[in-house]
Amino acid sequence: MTVVKRWGGKWDRWTVIALVVGLFLVAGLGVAAVLREPESTAAAPKPAKVEALPGRTEKKVVLTEEGAARLGLQTQPVAAATAGKRAITTIPYSALMYLPDGTTWAYTPTDHPLAFVRHPLTVTAIQGDKVLLAQGPAAGTPVVTVGVAELYGAETGVGK
Repeated sequence: MTVVKRWGGKWDRWTVIALVVGLFLVAGLGVAAVLREPESTAAAPKPAKVEALPGRTEKKVVLTEEGAARLGLQTQPVAAATAGKRAITTIPYSALMYLPDGTTWAYTPTDHPLAFVRHPLTVTAIQGDKVLLAQGPAAGTPVVTVGVAELYGAETGVGK
């Protein structure tokens, strides 16, 4: 019997052969895992589609149902109010979006229930969680209150 001395102990040739075969097996499995084809080559559908609007710099963001559910998208209607003798409208503060140039916007739905477009606002004042508007969407128009930043990111291509 052939004996190999290793680390102060004795290994017979069958132990050495078993170790070598085991190493080749592990290496072979690793190579097979790397070379294996992906289970699904189909691209996942995008959660939003962006469409140009004629004559406008803003774009329409059309969400899939799954995209809207992922965002937890929520809306609230624009409310009518009075400031002294003037009729004004209010929106929740969570619907208000400031752009870097200082302009204020809110997303409103369009002709499709999951399609939204930015609407310009003129803010008169902010009182707690309410934004008083001099100009903006008409009373009763829904504005997005949850998912605003994500809609803006989809519209402008942030993250691409």
